[in-house]
Amino acid sequence: GTAGAGPCLVCGSEQVYISETGRMLDGSSVDADLLARRRRGAGAGEVDAAVDGRERDEAEDGAFLRAMDQRNKLIDFDENRAERTRVIDDQSDFFDSGAHWMTAEQRAKAKAAEDAFMQRVSERAG
Repeated sequence: GTAGAGPCLVCGSEQVYISETGRMLDGSSVDADLLARRRRGAGAGEVDAAVDGRERDEAEDGAFLRAMDQRNKLIDFDENRAERTRVIDDQSDFFDSGAHWMTAEQRAKAKAAEDAFMQRVSERAG
């Protein structure tokens, strides 16, 4: 016989490489019965294939749905990351009295607003 890829991490059935399937179709040494047993998941225990198949399908469906949910969360996170990382700094817009883009009059108003704000903060603290 041929050694397989090992058990599937989700359903536990033996994995079969596509190249092994190709070799079987080409008529080389891969045993058709072994390949069929691997695909069914039968092996050491020889469990009832019909019951085992239903349980595996339900487990695979659940794993698939969880994987799709995780994928959708990651896609959503990637699409909306700019919205989450935006910084709104209102204080610097209103109280930065040294901003170079302001006119002299705007700087005077910003300085007065900054002083009034600092006075309110100090009154609350004291």
